[in-house]
Amino acid sequence: MASDVVNNLEAYRKCLNNDKYIQHYSSGNLNETKSAFNSPASLSDIQNLCQKKGWTLPDQYVEFLLYCNGCYLFRDQFGTGFDLLSHKQMDEYHLNYMPKNWIPICYYVGDYLFIDSDRVDTGKGYLMWHNHEQYFEDPPTIRYEIDFNTWLERLIIAQGSPFWEWKN
Repeated sequence: MASDVVNNLEAYRKCLNNDKYIQHYSSGNLNETKSAFNSPASLSDIQNLCQKKGWTLPDQYVEFLLYCNGCYLFRDQFGTGFDLLSHKQMDEYHLNYMPKNWIPICYYVGDYLFIDSDRVDTGKGYLMWHNHEQYFEDPPTIRYEIDFNTWLERLIIAQGSPFWEWKN
């Protein structure tokens, strides 16, 4: 039986037409976006990265990497979209000035979605959004009380719109 992460990605892929998706914006505006999925990572590659960095990943994110090892979603004609990072990119994007336990997993317009490796065992509260205008000494812009699958599912339902910015 497939996991919820895999089910959500499979359902989204069924909506694509030659890797393209038509987003519906407010006021009836439409925008063509593209999505692409990498080949799966191996479990040993993921485990080696976690051992090397001292990271703990939630099972849902491991399932994501085993399914596609990163992807980009909802990339528009200007190149803006969500880059969900591969295991190699997670290592590359983790810069020396970032807290050691903050694992970059998604890049969007200069901002990052991180996993707080120290909180993975709690099951929730491990996802953080960090605005590019903030210092890493500052608390994250948003600390989500949802798991990775819920974040991904909401991103897909919101058609790539940053749902966390919505007010009422």
